[in-house]
Amino acid sequence: MKTKTIIGALACGLVLAGLPMGTSFADSVKAPVTPPAGNPGISARTAIVTAKGKLEGSLVPFTNIEGVSQYTGDVVLHYTARSSGFVDGDTSVVSVKLPKEFKTLAVLPGFIDTIKGQVTVQCILGPNTVDIDSSMIQVAADRIVITTPHQLWVGVADVSVDLNINYGQMLSKFPGLKIPDAPGGYEFVTQLKYNSAMWDFLKDPIIGTASDTFITEETSATS
Repeated sequence: MKTKTIIGALACGLVLAGLPMGTSFADSVKAPVTPPAGNPGISARTAIVTAKGKLEGSLVPFTNIEGVSQYTGDVVLHYTARSSGFVDGDTSVVSVKLPKEFKTLAVLPGFIDTIKGQVTVQCILGPNTVDIDSSMIQVAADRIVITTPHQLWVGVADVSVDLNINYGQMLSKFPGLKIPDAPGGYEFVTQLKYNSAMWDFLKDPIIGTASDTFITEETSATS
């Protein structure tokens, strides 16, 4: 697995190093990106024919008991977007819309530090898996936005994100903070969008063929 990751990372690196681009489809979307130093002619080209997203997850309610609390207050999400077409050196973002009950939580300082995980993208020689760090994350009041590494593929490829949100850390840090109950369950929505057809990912609705919704069975974030 480590070998594949290294090979995948090297393959993605070739895009930034000046790997010749293939001829675009007639209906491809072209959008220049900020060129790397020494490679002023590089641009990203993407054409997505079909896309489908799948989101799964779980929630462990927070329990404020010494010796136990660190293992609770946890949301785990697994999102996969399968697309067909081609991506030629493009990046993408995965947007995770948070439940409305988490709105107060998301705007507090330190929330970004509770977000961990991995993202896997496709490159010409195989998948490239990287750990998610704070430089890849943006947080707004109602969503988390994760920027993926560069991708290079033709045919069918997956972008997958394994995400862990340890909101229990925030409840421990701010004892007076309350997360409202959700009688119908807490709703998370994910969406993948490529940079060549980017939208305002901090404000616009999260909808589309690559979006999916996960609703927790739990109706309370605390126990």
